[in-house]
Amino acid sequence: MENRRDNVNSIDAEINHLYKAQERDNVSIEDIKKLKLNPNIIHEKIDEIKNRINTREEKINNLIDKRGRTERGEINNFVLPKINVAVEVKEVVVKKQQRENENSDYSIRKQFEIFKSIGNSLPEYMVKNLSEMPNNKGYIHRGCWFFGKLQPERNQPQIMFEKKGRFMNIHEITEYEYKIYQKIGKEPRKLISKRNRVKRVMFKRLY
Repeated sequence: MENRRDNVNSIDAEINHLYKAQERDNVSIEDIKKLKLNPNIIHEKIDEIKNRINTREEKINNLIDKRGRTERGEINNFVLPKINVAVEVKEVVVKKQQRENENSDYSIRKQFEIFKSIGNSLPEYMVKNLSEMPNNKGYIHRGCWFFGKLQPERNQPQIMFEKKGRFMNIHEITEYEYKIYQKIGKEPRKLISKRNRVKRVMFKRLY
């Protein structure tokens, strides 16, 4: 009987862990929507996160079902102890969640400040060029992607320029491939990296 209660507590801990991951991903989706990125990249990232959320949701439902089957064997003899334990666990989880929410808010604010700092350090020539670039072109500066302000060119790849010392890396992204070329001065560019992109197939939920 003791082992059965331990199993229930273990399942509860795993469920709580998955719920927290769900909350973090939902916050991430809202944060990504606020970024001034190419819509295709935003949709791709959001779809990737939603896939994780759906996978976890199925796992949570399976764990809840498993918990019920495990718990039913001990309900009659341990009603009061289980209620007390549940209350204590809930209080601990709520307090821990409050601390995690505070830490998460601080982390988001800190990351946003870093992003603003990087944006403010963007060289003047990049700022000027971005105002005249189509949205499918842009610059990668200190790890952040900045896109042109004009309408994107139809049926053209995403082109991102990244200055690396005396090198210029040119990222060319299509629906199926991600290529990186390297260029020095007026020399012809050279292909230094190429990988296939996996096209994700999304299934719409009917409930």
